[in-house]
Amino acid sequence: MCTLVPTAFEFPRGLAPTARRVAIVGSFNGWDAGAHPLTKTPDGDWAITVYFPAGRIVYGFDIDGVFRPDPFDEDRMPNGRGSEYSIRHVRPNVESGVGRGEVVDGFADRGRSLPRAPLFHGIPYAG
Repeated sequence: MCTLVPTAFEFPRGLAPTARRVAIVGSFNGWDAGAHPLTKTPDGDWAITVYFPAGRIVYGFDIDGVFRPDPFDEDRMPNGRGSEYSIRHVRPNVESGVGRGEVVDGFADRGRSLPRAPLFHGIPYAG
């Protein structure tokens, strides 16, 4: 069984107050803005939880068709187009809470409530 880690991504409303659509794009979904759309939270921020195996995620946000790096990323790398990709290191067994390292075996969230409906590589998971 593959150990998956629920990884939360958020984009604050203040950085794109008129955004109509926000998606996370990366090498894990072929840079497809339709694969992982974020949901607007009651306070107006955008959020999604995606399950990943441990490793390095290269990604960014597509905001109404415009690419932006994650303002909360761990690191960045040049993308060859004058901007940067965001990098997140997904680590199992890290004591930093849901979305930043709590291990999920076989989609069980170990009794903790996830902050939003998570996705496993684009497939909704109702837990």
